[in-house]
Formats: sequence, structure tokens, C-alpha cells
Amino acid sequence: MSEIDPQTLGEWLKWATRKFRAKQVESPDLSASLILSDVTGFSRSKLIGFAEEPLSADHQDRAYCLLQRRLRHEPMAYIL
Repeated sequence: MSEIDPQTLGEWLKWATRKFRAKQVESPDLSASLILSDVTGFSRSKLIGFAEEPLSADHQDRAYCLLQRRLRHEPMAYIL
């Protein structure tokens, strides 16, 4: 995936937010949580409340694909 493989929901949210900020993606926190929420089926509040929950390899792969699209500044409305 990259220099690290986030293993939990919380780690992935932090990692993705950093990636989005580095590429100056608008609303990096929101983008990260919307992508992970879509992939896992969890509400945004559940993502925060269950930050230590493991992230499956399948969810990691799917979230990474969506993250790559967002890093190219594709609108969230087209991604989800």
C-alpha cells in the first residue's frame, strides 16, 4: 500500500488524512471518513468510536483504490 499499512480504522483515518493534506485535497478529514465509511458500511461516528477495530485486507484494498481517486482531486460525489 505505502510506507505503512494501517491496521485499524483509526490508523487508516489518520494516514489517509495526512495523504490528503499533503496533496492539498479539500476537506481531508471528511474525505477520509467518507471513504472509509463507504467501504466498511460503518457510520462516521462508529469509525471514531471503534478506532481500534481492525481493518480487513479487503477493506484496506478497496479504501486505497478510492483514496487514489481522491488524491487526483476527483470529487467525492463521483467516487462514492
